[in-house]
Amino acid sequence: MDCTRIQEWLLQSDLSETGSMPADVAGHLAGCADCRGLAERLRRLETAARTMPEPAGAEAAKKAFLGRLASAAARPAAGRTLTRRVLRWSAAAAAAILLATAVGLWLFSPSGTQTAEASTALDQLVDWNLDLADAASPGDRTRLYAANVDKMKRLAGEGRLSADDRDLAGALLVNGERLSHGSDPVADAEGFTEVAAAIVQHMGKAAKRGDTRGLKGLAGHYSRILLHGINARIEKLDAAGATPDRNPKLDRLIRRHAELREQLAALLKTTPDASDKEIRRALDLPAPRHHKGK
Repeated sequence: MDCTRIQEWLLQSDLSETGSMPADVAGHLAGCADCRGLAERLRRLETAARTMPEPAGAEAAKKAFLGRLASAAARPAAGRTLTRRVLRWSAAAAAAILLATAVGLWLFSPSGTQTAEASTALDQLVDWNLDLADAASPGDRTRLYAANVDKMKRLAGEGRLSADDRDLAGALLVNGERLSHGSDPVADAEGFTEVAAAIVQHMGKAAKRGDTRGLKGLAGHYSRILLHGINARIEKLDAAGATPDRNPKLDRLIRRHAELREQLAALLKTTPDASDKEIRRALDLPAPRHHKGK
């Protein structure tokens, strides 16, 4: 598939449903920085949008819009070039308009402002952690850490963050420092597991106080840490060939994640209906697993 068709697919898909991505799309993203960047930007937009209350009539508008996309895609090939340009512009414009409308209705409340700032700060801290883990060499990690640590500390210390959000931001700062000191996949996975455990703990607190917006955002952070932080490190180990002495650590890590999944499943039974979808998505992600004997 070429970039145009991949980008059409990205614009019409829910990128939080990672398991539904076709193999040819995933393969293209692995080798194309432009399309991969677009996918990540759209994923961040969806994560931010899920922390906002859904406007009345949003579901009907979404169905109507997707229906128009499907109709346009079925037109004869002669008009495809123009259609692709219109699709790209329409999807981006629609997303911007819907997001701006939601922000305009929501940010006037004090709780909305605090949740939005927390989501932005935590998103950037999660991004920073994942970028550090993906750096090509230990030297690159050191440079990336030094270039951004002051900014990240400012984000973590913002006065508008709640005590719980500052606590989670602090856990991401600690993990960022840990990542800057080496590039061992097992140690990286263990650090991300500590962050995931902190997120699950704060999800429980958000559920108890009825903070649906905050719970949605935390579920999104958990999904990204699990998929791009933990699972990616274990896959890297498998590809390189894990040594037997590392297996006990990996087994403990996998058992720890089984415990976290049990906590999420229990949380699903008590959480408000509005947050069910986000927690189910987190539970549907592939659990960390290590291929023994490699």
